[in-house]
Amino acid sequence: MAGAPKQKRGFTLRALVVSLVALLLMGIWIEYVERYCQYGGPLGENFPPNAAVGVVLAVMGISALLGFLRKGLRLAPAELVVVYAALVLAAPLMTQGMWGRLFGLLAGIPHEGDFKSYESLPSMLWPHGANLVQNGRFTQGQQGFEQEGGGEVTWTNVDRHAKGVWHSPVLSNGADTNARVALVFTLKRQAAGQEVLIPGERFLFSMLVKAEDLQKGSFYFVELAADDKPARSIFMSSSATRPTFANPCGFQRVGVSLVAVPVELRSNLNFRIGLEGEGRLTLQDIEFKNVEAVEGLYSGRKMVTESGLASLGAHERDFTVVKPDNMFSWRGLKFLVTGYIPLAQWVAPAIAWTALIGGLFIGFLGLNLLLRKQWSEHERFSFPQTILPRHLLAEEHSHTGGWYYPLFRNRAMWLGFGITLPLVVLKGLHFYNPAIPAPMFAAGNFSAYFSNPLIKAFFQDVSVGGTIGAGFSFSLLAIALLIDTNVLFSLLISYWLFQLWNLFGKAFNFTRFPGYPWRHQQHMGAFIGYALLAVFVARRHLAQVFRAIFIFGDGRRIPLGNERGQYRLALLMVILALGIIAIWSIWTGMGLTAGLLFFGYLLIVGFAASKIRAECGAPFSYMTPYFAMQFVAAAGGFAVFGSTGMLVATLASGFMAPASFLLMAPSQIEMIELGRQMNVRTRDLGAGLFIGLLGALFIGGFVLLCWGYGLGVDRLETSWPYTQNWYFNSFRTGEASADRAFEIGTLAATPETRPMDILHNLDAKGLGIGALITWALAALRSLFMWFPVHPIGYVLAPSHFMAGFWFCAFLAWLIRLLILRLGGARMIRAGLAPFCLGMFLACICSIILFDLVGIALRLQGITNIYSGLP
Repeated sequence: MAGAPKQKRGFTLRALVVSLVALLLMGIWIEYVERYCQYGGPLGENFPPNAAVGVVLAVMGISALLGFLRKGLRLAPAELVVVYAALVLAAPLMTQGMWGRLFGLLAGIPHEGDFKSYESLPSMLWPHGANLVQNGRFTQGQQGFEQEGGGEVTWTNVDRHAKGVWHSPVLSNGADTNARVALVFTLKRQAAGQEVLIPGERFLFSMLVKAEDLQKGSFYFVELAADDKPARSIFMSSSATRPTFANPCGFQRVGVSLVAVPVELRSNLNFRIGLEGEGRLTLQDIEFKNVEAVEGLYSGRKMVTESGLASLGAHERDFTVVKPDNMFSWRGLKFLVTGYIPLAQWVAPAIAWTALIGGLFIGFLGLNLLLRKQWSEHERFSFPQTILPRHLLAEEHSHTGGWYYPLFRNRAMWLGFGITLPLVVLKGLHFYNPAIPAPMFAAGNFSAYFSNPLIKAFFQDVSVGGTIGAGFSFSLLAIALLIDTNVLFSLLISYWLFQLWNLFGKAFNFTRFPGYPWRHQQHMGAFIGYALLAVFVARRHLAQVFRAIFIFGDGRRIPLGNERGQYRLALLMVILALGIIAIWSIWTGMGLTAGLLFFGYLLIVGFAASKIRAECGAPFSYMTPYFAMQFVAAAGGFAVFGSTGMLVATLASGFMAPASFLLMAPSQIEMIELGRQMNVRTRDLGAGLFIGLLGALFIGGFVLLCWGYGLGVDRLETSWPYTQNWYFNSFRTGEASADRAFEIGTLAATPETRPMDILHNLDAKGLGIGALITWALAALRSLFMWFPVHPIGYVLAPSHFMAGFWFCAFLAWLIRLLILRLGGARMIRAGLAPFCLGMFLACICSIILFDLVGIALRLQGITNIYSGLP
C-alpha cells in the first residue's frame, strides 16, 4: 500500500535467544506451580496466559535496565512482540493443552498392562526401548529359537489382512496330556558393546497367541531363568482365544507389564514359551522391551556421581543417571541438556507427535492467513486479546530524546492496579488466615438453593466457576471488561437460554430420549456450523483470494494481487498440513480415512475458535468441544475407524480436544493481528510462533520430564495427570461392543451406529441440532437487525468455559453498561481499557508475590501454600 510505513523487523538473533531463555523460565514456573504444588494457578490456561505476561514483564524490566546502561542493548518493541508471541503460543501447550495430559495418556495402557488395547497401540507413539527379541515375528523361521520337550512344532502362514501374511510356529502335543512342548530363546546381557539387560530394570513382555482345542488341564506359559538358575513362571493361561474385531484371525495379545531383570543375572536371560497338555498354540510377534521411560517417571530415577558409580553393586545400577564430576566438560554439558530423561526411548514418540502437531500448526496458520484480512478489515473484529500486549509493549520517545513505556505513565492504569492489588493480596492472605476477609465467592451449585424440581433442573449445571474451578477471578474480569458489551450480552443470554434444555427435559420428560440434551454433541455441531458460516460470510473475500492465487499477470490489476505470495503460501500450508496428516495416519496404522476425518475435524474446530476469539476474546480455556470422540461416534465409530484408528483418536483427543491445545489457532491469528497493529513483519511473527511451538514441545517437555524423572510423579502433589488409564474406558467398552457385533455380524448394520444418521445415531443427532441452531441464529440476526442473540453465544453456551466464565461476564457486562450510560464510548476507550490492564498486571504481580512466598515457606518445611488464580 502506497504511503504505508515500512514494517519493522522483530525476529533477530537476540530476540531468538531471549525467547528461548524466556520459554525455559516459563516452563519451570508452570511446572512448579501446576505440578510440584497442589495444582496451582493456572498459569497457562487463561488468556493472555499469566505465565507469558509475567515472563514478558521480567524481560521488559531487564531490557529497560540494560537500555539505561547502553541504548543499543534494549529490545525494540518489534522484538518484544516476537518474544511475546512465542510465549503466548507455548504457555497452553506446556500445561493442559499438551504436556499436562500427554504422558498419562501415553503411559496408561502399557503401565496398566491392558494388552487387549495394547495390540492396537502404535509402538512409535509411546516411549520404550527396542524389542530385544531379534526374530520375534519369525521372519527368519526358527532362527534364534530352540525346541524343547515332547510334542511338535509345525509352521503355518497366517493372513492378518492389512498387517500381511505372517509365518508362525504352531506348538502342539497331540493327545498326550502330559507332554510339554516349548520354544526357548536367550537374550544376552551385553549386545553390540552395550549393557541392554541391567539387573533390576523393568521390561514389558508380550506376544500374540492363538490357543485352540485346549482340554481340561491344558495351559500355555512363559518362564524366565537367569543363566543356569531355576526358571520362574511369569505368565500362565488356560483360556482359548477367539476371533475379535481387532484380530479376526483369532490371535490375542497377552503378556506381563512389568518384568524386572533378575538381580542375579550374569550373562544370559533365558525364556521358555510352551504348551502343556492337549491343544495347539500358534505364536507371533514376541516382544521384550525396556519400559523404564514409563515406569521410571512414576518412581523417579536414581542419580550417582561419576566417582561414586564404582561403589554401587552390579544390581544397584538400574535406571541410574551418572552425573559427571566435572560439569564444565562436554559430558557435563550433555548432562545438563538431557537431565534425567532417557532420551533414547523418547526419540520415536518425539518425532511422531512433533510431526503431527507441526502439521496441525501449519494447517491452522494457513487458514488464519487466508482469513485474517476478512476478519480484521472487512468484519472489523476487535481482537480483545491484542489490547493488553499492544499497550504493554508500545513505547514512545520523549522530547529529550529518551524513551518510555506510555502505559506505565497512564493514571487510569495505576488506578486499576492500585485498587486491584490489595484485593488479590487479600485472597492470598485469606488462604493462610481464614479470619482475614477477602473478595471470594462460594462455588456451590445453584440448584442446592431451590426445592422446586423445575427450578432445580434449570440450575443443575450452574455455579460460580463451574467445572473448570475458575470461580470469581479479577484476572478474568479484567479481560472480560475489554469485550464488547453486545457480545457479552449474547454470551450471557445464550448461556441462560441453554439451561432451558434441562428445564424442558424435566418438565416434558425429554430425558427419556437417549443422550438428551446432547450438550456436548450440540457443542460440536455448533462449532462445525460456525466454521461453515465463517466460510460463507467470507465467500467474496475467498473468491478474490483464489483469483489472486491462480490468475497470473500483473498483481496490481487484481484485487489482493499485491498479497498473492502470502496467500499462495497460506494455501500451500493447508495442503501440506493435510498431506502430513495423511502420511502420519498411514504410518501409524490409524488409517487414511480415520486420520483425515478426525484431524480434519480438529482443524475445523481450531479454525472456528480463531474466529470466536477474534470476536469475543474468550479469556480462558475449555471453550472448544470437550469430547472429540463423540464426533468419531457420529462418523461411524469402530466400523469406520477400525481398532487402531479408534485408539489413536482416543489418545489424541485426550489432550488435543478438552482444554487449550486447539487454542494455538486463535493465538496465531491474534499475534498476526498484533503484528499488523504494531507494524511488525508477518514473517517475523510467524517465526516467533514457530519458536513458541518448538519451545512448547521440547523445552516444555524437557522441564516436565526432568521434574518427573528427578522426583518421581508419585511424589508430586499434583499427580492426577499421570494416572489417566480411566480415559480409555470408553474405548474398551466400545471395543467390547464391536467384538460382540463382529461375532454376530451386525457391526455398522444398526441405525444407532450408522455414520451421520441424525435420526438414529444420537451423537450425529446432537451434532445436527447444534449446526442447525447456529445457522438459524445467524439467519435471524441477518434478517432482523434488532435480534439480540449473536450465534457466538450459542456456540459457547454448552462449553465448560461459559460454565466457569458466566459470572465474570455478567459483572463485566453490568460495569460496561453503567460506564456507557455515564461516560459513553470515550470513557470505555480512554479510561476503562487502561484501568483493566492495571487490574490484570496487579493479578500478575500477586501471582509472583505469592509464588515467592510459597518458595520461602517450602524452605521452612510448609507445603500447603497458596497459588490460586487471583
